[in-house]
Amino acid sequence: MSIQSISASPTLQNNPEASVVPRAAASVVPTPPAQPISQEQVQAAVNSVREYIQPFNGKLEFSVNKDIHRVVVKVVDSESGEVIRQIPSEEMIAIAKALDSIKGLLFNQKA
Repeated sequence: MSIQSISASPTLQNNPEASVVPRAAASVVPTPPAQPISQEQVQAAVNSVREYIQPFNGKLEFSVNKDIHRVVVKVVDSESGEVIRQIPSEEMIAIAKALDSIKGLLFNQKA
């Protein structure tokens, strides 16, 4: 018995005509560089969201954390004033502050 006669899969035929696939030229549209958002623009956006949400649900609080320059959303119990949930959490804010200080140490050192 021959090994070729027991082969489980047929051999692959090389067909160079079938392997050529025409490709359309990629069109690249240049995009303008992103403009940095100022702290005043972020605060204005937070105030706008806060004013919009207020009539519907007074249980959400939006603010900007000055240490990490990020928006913080709090879900507050309207009766007790207790914070039910905060995004990002206090722990994540502490981690972001620590990473920011480490980043400052790494990039402020001279070789």
